Amino acid sequence: MSPANVCRRLTEHIRRFGAGALLGTLAYKLAHRLAGVTIGRLYLLDELTKLPLDSGEPELTYRFLSAADIRRLADPAVNDLDPSFAERLVDNRHICFAALADGQLVNYAWYALESPPSSDSLNAQLTLPVGTAYLYKAFTHVDYRGRRIHQTALYAAAHVLASQRYTQLTAIVEFDNWASVRSHVRLGMRQVGWFLAVGRDALPRVWASRPLSALGIEVRQATLQPRPVALPTAPLPVEAAFSDEFHDAELVAAAASR
Repeated sequence: MSPANVCRRLTEHIRRFGAGALLGTLAYKLAHRLAGVTIGRLYLLDELTKLPLDSGEPELTYRFLSAADIRRLADPAVNDLDPSFAERLVDNRHICFAALADGQLVNYAWYALESPPSSDSLNAQLTLPVGTAYLYKAFTHVDYRGRRIHQTALYAAAHVLASQRYTQLTAIVEFDNWASVRSHVRLGMRQVGWFLAVGRDALPRVWASRPLSALGIEVRQATLQPRPVALPTAPLPVEAAFSDEFHDAELVAAAASR
């Protein structure tokens, strides 16, 4: 990269996020390179039923994706989605809610319905309390960014999760991902803690801030054999509630009837 391009990128970063964010990013990247330091910010969104529900842009369809949808629509070069993600839908422990235009992916987000694997939480093992879902992968096509489509889709998915006795959403954002930090704050999520991981392999040592334990959230060093996690006390009818036939019109009607 030429010096002119470096200066352009640094100037753009300062314009968008401020000089403090740039200094923090540079220090973080240096610590990550020298010592394998990773810092994760943990965000929380609760009171899911109070989130505003919008049917969204009329040309878009909002619905859950099936494994067949994932295999058909996935294109890593276009939408950052690999066909192998279809396997995550097999055991009903993950769901993917999306916005589509003319059958093509505009936006999607993945949710783990229990504590996620460490590969989706910056290589730390995250254990969540019952009734907490985890947002771990989201994408909006470049042609549709800035139109709050991700917010509309996420709030719609949150209402469905709430109907299945999920009371809150969590997400982890890496320290230097300022665009994601801003996005999560705009969604109404608040930072409730952080964790520090040190190590260059897949099993780094982990230290977490104390407020997380008060919320029933545990962050620890991952293991090769993660211990079982607690699921809600009664089986959830995920096949019905999270079916790929469920779309925005039904969601609005269901929410209005509560």
